[in-house]
Amino acid sequence: PNARDSVYFSTWGSGVFKVNTEDGSVTQRYTAENSTLMDILGGSAYTRNAAIAYDMDGNLHVCQAEVDAAIAIKGADGQWYSCSYPGLTKFHSTRMMLISSNNNAYVCKTDMTLNPGIFVYNTNGTIEDDSDDMYRGKNVYDDDRDMGEIHLWDEDGEIISDYINDIIEDKNNVLWFATNHGIATFTGDKDVFTTERPVFRRIKVPRNDGTNNADYLLDGVRINALAVDGANRKWI
Repeated sequence: PNARDSVYFSTWGSGVFKVNTEDGSVTQRYTAENSTLMDILGGSAYTRNAAIAYDMDGNLHVCQAEVDAAIAIKGADGQWYSCSYPGLTKFHSTRMMLISSNNNAYVCKTDMTLNPGIFVYNTNGTIEDDSDDMYRGKNVYDDDRDMGEIHLWDEDGEIISDYINDIIEDKNNVLWFATNHGIATFTGDKDVFTTERPVFRRIKVPRNDGTNNADYLLDGVRINALAVDGANRKWI
């Protein structure tokens, strides 16, 4: 994140590439041969990697598809590590991952899977040891690290959507979720593992018709991608 001359790409079948931004050359390719990325066919090169993100400590997290250890992490020291969570074991693919300013990693399991939804984990500052991690997802497992079920619940306890396409964090540390049914916002990231039923909110737009009624922003609309600019404006 502090280097302006390189960028990392995850690929669906060819590993992770480090590319020089000045001349476009590939300076490093990571596969099962030289990292903890795993080949789904048992070989050395065919690694399916979709979502990728940096945490606040400069570690690069990579989501792997259809393998046991679904999270591979390239540490800031250059060493590679693996994390295994039942909720991600052998899942098909992810659409997006965002690691918040609290170092909570939010993974969007895509609608190509039979079990789409949100999955959240935190490495507890020890990427070399996943035994002290915390996580929660759509399903609950008999695991001391599992902090319970999580969905995008609204104020009434109803699920807004399990189909999540994108996530961003704005300048006020509010998380924004792009779903198949509009947009949800979340201000409880700091307590996501200790709050039994975190509340995600939809933005209400007043009708201004003389009543106190309002409608949800982009209610029922599939939102594919979100971005926030330097002025904290959201692009949808």
